[in-house]
Amino acid sequence: MELAKHKIAQVLKAADESVAVLVYSNGELEEGQKYWAYAAILPSKYSALKEAEKTGNYDLGDYGDVLFWGNESAPPPEVKAEIERLLNASSNFEQELTADFNKFMQSYKPGFVDKIIACKLFK
Repeated sequence: MELAKHKIAQVLKAADESVAVLVYSNGELEEGQKYWAYAAILPSKYSALKEAEKTGNYDLGDYGDVLFWGNESAPPPEVKAEIERLLNASSNFEQELTADFNKFMQSYKPGFVDKIIACKLFK
């Protein structure tokens, strides 16, 4: 078990040096002001972010770099389009990644994890 944890830590460290997960967040700040944000989250901090989201009390910048943000409930369409163009990313990236991962896990075969992650991240 310790070896597996060590291997996971090594993989996440390598991933942190070369990729990030694009996330979209929106809601209300503590002061009640609406916001939206796109952030690049380090793979090693992604799980912690998802846990923090459940509490609703977190600072997105603690988990990665906030790339774009605004004080509305959602980004203007031109901002969304520009982000998709600049980053070659889908605004549904997290949902697509989760669906792909779940599909993958249903037919898991050792040795292919790095391939599915690389294909999705560099799509």
